[in-house]
Amino acid sequence: MMQTKGEILSANLKRARNQLRLTQSEAAKQLNVSRQAISNWETGRNLPDVLLLQQAAVVYQTSVDALMNVSAVTTISAKFSKVLIVIAETILVTSRMTQLSTIAGLRMMDGLIVVVAMLLFIFKIRRTQLVSATILIGVLNLVAARQSQIDLNFGMRFACFAAGILLLLQAIIDLTRRITENHHFQH
Repeated sequence: MMQTKGEILSANLKRARNQLRLTQSEAAKQLNVSRQAISNWETGRNLPDVLLLQQAAVVYQTSVDALMNVSAVTTISAKFSKVLIVIAETILVTSRMTQLSTIAGLRMMDGLIVVVAMLLFIFKIRRTQLVSATILIGVLNLVAARQSQIDLNFGMRFACFAAGILLLLQAIIDLTRRITENHHFQH
């Protein structure tokens, strides 16, 4: 689904404000508008006029062009935000439910499932990417696939490997998105 220019502007205004760790009230004070106006801009209910947009660019230490544009990487990674983690979790749960293993193997799968579920839960609450945690959990899955040949059958080891690769891909997407956004707002 293609974003409209208004949706892009709203998202970029919010992202730029958050990047400076400004509250809506602090930004409103600097722009001499109400906090509600900032909220309306960021939700797309209303958009700033040209003069306010220029002032916002100065306050947010970016350019009007940066606020109006979106990169291809940001668009692609926004669409895949958390999708790969959900797929990894699904693979682990399905493998756990359909494969026979030792008690130790089943406990290991349970642990991996819980850790990935906690990552999804944190994403939902904080609405942010935790690249280092995603990498760590991805590597944990890869290590489990490699080191537990006695406790896990081939299907479970493959599920751990696939989940680890998906988590690492999610981390790369999130990291690329973060780098692109930082680069985008610095120019």
